[in-house]
Amino acid sequence: MIAAVDTDLGRHVFRYTIVPHQGTWRDAGLPVLAENLSQPITLARLPGGSARSPRHGMPRRRPLPVMDPGSGAMISAVKWADSGDGLICRVQEWRGSGARVVLEGLPPGTECWLASLAEEPAERVQVVNGRAEFDIGSWAVETVVLTGPGISA
Repeated sequence: MIAAVDTDLGRHVFRYTIVPHQGTWRDAGLPVLAENLSQPITLARLPGGSARSPRHGMPRRRPLPVMDPGSGAMISAVKWADSGDGLICRVQEWRGSGARVVLEGLPPGTECWLASLAEEPAERVQVVNGRAEFDIGSWAVETVVLTGPGISA
């Protein structure tokens, strides 16, 4: 394969971090650090408003779910459900050995579902005391649908 002629033209910017650590790259959580470095959280003002639920038109005032990326999985994306009813989280396993995912900070009344990429709920995950737990396979990406009174408004 031959690269396009103009690939190396123009200005290129490289960002790197030196991370001294003991053990393996998995032990140090390097994929999580790399994700945070290369894709920092950014806010963008959308035409006609802010981060609003497409169904309810209300700004989001509740915190997003959180998880410990040291568990071997991390939340790689969060967005409103295409249906407008709920929040979608993409959870990615990064160690290559599977992981136990624990989503925390879920409001009372939250329902949690593992779903297809098309956001179709497939398997309900029990939520207890604001926590939802499930297993994720090696290198897998799971789509999680969160719905309920504290999610959409």
